[in-house]
Amino acid sequence: MEIIELEKLSSARLKKYQQWDWSREILDGCPNYVFTASAAMTGHSLRRHFPEMTLVLAYFERGQMHYCHPDYELAAIVKKVIVKTQKNLDYLDGIYQEWKKAKAESEKLFYDIKTTNLISLSDEKLLELYDQFIEHFIANLGSAFFIEAFVVSKRKVTEEGFRRFLALQGKTDLFSKYYGLLTLPAEPTFLNRFAAELKKAAESPKKLQLIKKIQQKYSWIRASYGFYEPVDQEYIDKELKYLGKSGSGDHFRKLVANLTARKARIIKELKVPLVIQNQLKLMTHLTFWQDERKEMCSRSVEICSIFLDEFFRRLNIKKKHLKWMFPIEIREVFTQGIDLDKIKKRRKGCLYIQKNGNYELLAGLESKKVIAELFPADLDRDIKELSGLAASPGKVRGEVKVLLSSRQESKMNQGDILVAGMTRPDYMPLIRKAGAIVTDEGGITCHAAIVARELGIPCIVGTKGATSILKDGNEVEVDGDRGMVKIIKKA
Repeated sequence: MEIIELEKLSSARLKKYQQWDWSREILDGCPNYVFTASAAMTGHSLRRHFPEMTLVLAYFERGQMHYCHPDYELAAIVKKVIVKTQKNLDYLDGIYQEWKKAKAESEKLFYDIKTTNLISLSDEKLLELYDQFIEHFIANLGSAFFIEAFVVSKRKVTEEGFRRFLALQGKTDLFSKYYGLLTLPAEPTFLNRFAAELKKAAESPKKLQLIKKIQQKYSWIRASYGFYEPVDQEYIDKELKYLGKSGSGDHFRKLVANLTARKARIIKELKVPLVIQNQLKLMTHLTFWQDERKEMCSRSVEICSIFLDEFFRRLNIKKKHLKWMFPIEIREVFTQGIDLDKIKKRRKGCLYIQKNGNYELLAGLESKKVIAELFPADLDRDIKELSGLAASPGKVRGEVKVLLSSRQESKMNQGDILVAGMTRPDYMPLIRKAGAIVTDEGGITCHAAIVARELGIPCIVGTKGATSILKDGNEVEVDGDRGMVKIIKKA
């Protein structure tokens, strides 16, 4: 594997890209941490089942990432899964079992790496172990990345199908009340498991020992594609303070209480046809599976960080520079050193293009031009309303805070409306302050939708433009029942 560095993207290629619709996630990101996940998306383990996934673009600038897919590829995968599961509801079982086996093998490898004394290894043995980790993730954990198609594709097939069914009955107003519930897994997310275990440990006579075990077990939980931070005592104290508040976690417990029976009652009352029931079951399974996928991605970032710490110790090259190198470039650093001018150029802007297992990189001003051409700024400032998918019901008013990084927690006040490209687990401290969540991208399986339902706050996802249209200080009304954001007053 090697990265081909481009001086410019050909005009023919740019024109071709401009003809396509793109999904885009804007979040924290750096090349080293995101490489394994992005490579897995067009790697063998995924494309064996979904050859439609061929292209990923990732633009990086000063710690931010624009993660992009051609929507026609995502739509093709969604259609394929829907059609095959309609014929055979167990279609995905084989792929899931493959994923579970790979997940178990990966957890063992991650444990072995974390318990290995890396300092004692020779340079060559260290690099071999690093290569093994990268190659293993790409080769084995890609099978679950097709779920991304359901998260960010502009076509929301299952949502549209359920909405059409309700419309025929004159019950469209019930969509937000029931769709999230009917696709909610009974299993807790890893964030809920962490919170439940921490809360139980805090009430035990063996509090200190149990909390230490939890810190080790969930050491990866604060990882993002842009940075890794340990689960230190300060973080534990903040979590315990939140968990100690009256009612924390109550909404989720009520939400999943007798969930199977409640779903059955709603299905019976609405007389939901079998084809729609199967789609709802599919989304329930994908929502759970998506959480497992995010867990493994977070764990991989932790392992990347562990290796970079050891590379820094040996090479005396700052970690902040190493994060802007792709894993397949690291071996070269041991023999040739690092070109800091190249790294500085990348930090100002670089576009990573991955197609069918081939890797290209365009850095500097030319990369910015490509992104500007693909995603021109929305100049319509007279927009009064935005619409998206109603992912969690409720209606609130509040002040907008546009947060493109989870490290902007200081901007958030209690009750503010959190507006983001997408959210990830590292956004949780901000989400807990939010009166509502509004995102550019996402579907019912995305992180924002799941946690909003768990916390009982309104959420609208997939607006396609909230972060560019809404501004800090705008007063808005978020209607999670109708999927509408109304601008009351501009800042």
